[in-house]
Amino acid sequence: MRQSWRGFRFPPGSRSDEAIRRGIARDGTETEGLYQRRYAPGQRLYLEAVRPAELADVIVDNSDPERPVLSPGGAGARP
Repeated sequence: MRQSWRGFRFPPGSRSDEAIRRGIARDGTETEGLYQRRYAPGQRLYLEAVRPAELADVIVDNSDPERPVLSPGGAGARP
């Protein structure tokens, strides 16, 4: 299935601290423990197992939503 992923865009997910901050801002401070115990470890497992940046055609870094940065993903090397 991975070979059929064309035009796949991956937002870098190594910034779990930012994802947790945004989640808490959206869902309330009572969800912080859930993000710390479930979301961040799950995200880390996914990134290690699947390595989506290597499959992506384009990586979209939205660390600053006002100035997204595009860079080539690892899929650019595939035929």
